[in-house]
Amino acid sequence: MPAKPPGYWDDLAVLEQELLAFIAEHGTVGVMPTHAMLWSAGRGDLSGAMHRHGGVMAVAERLGLARGDRCKSPRYWKDPAVIDGELRAFIATHGEPGVMPKKQALEAAGRGDLANAISRAGGQHATAQRLGLRPADTRRAPNHWADVAELERELQAFVAEPGRPQRMPSLRELIAARRFDLHYAVQRHGGVRAMAERLGWPTASDRTGPTPEPGSGVGGASGQTTRAG
Repeated sequence: MPAKPPGYWDDLAVLEQELLAFIAEHGTVGVMPTHAMLWSAGRGDLSGAMHRHGGVMAVAERLGLARGDRCKSPRYWKDPAVIDGELRAFIATHGEPGVMPKKQALEAAGRGDLANAISRAGGQHATAQRLGLRPADTRRAPNHWADVAELERELQAFVAEPGRPQRMPSLRELIAARRFDLHYAVQRHGGVRAMAERLGWPTASDRTGPTPEPGSGVGGASGQTTRAG
């Protein structure tokens, strides 16, 4: 599905329209789909958009929908794909991209059901390996951020998360997202403006011209300001 333009999910009415359309095609009328259902159907954007508007409960109450995840039978968790979908949704809204959340973090967020399901399915390590996630307590190698190409890949993954503005993130946004590693790496490689120019992305302070999508190549070298020598 094509990426939505910046600000698309800011309007709650748009979320309502998209969600009701999803339910009509894939779900049960009158029932809020679970995060796992949305991610399995390739609609992680809807999952992230609900988080922006107060979460599943708030959106369900506004639309008068029953919560589809209230009464999950034991068989619900027997399918590894269900666990994977629920875990991906949790990471997208509460966790750190690419990192397996600790059991304590799941329980603190009220997801003891997911923590228990992961334990029954082989544990944290097995689940992390299956999804290609690194453990939360794994430290990066000292030279990990020496390669600017690695930083570019991680920034592209960060911006691709549901609900993220399609531009270079500010240092404040990285801190708010608890991406202190990216905060450090961006500064190491010249700062926000330098990385934005390298990637051809706009920044939060850019006010003129159209907003190119990250990775499109728009706003590259030809758009850089010429500095007097």
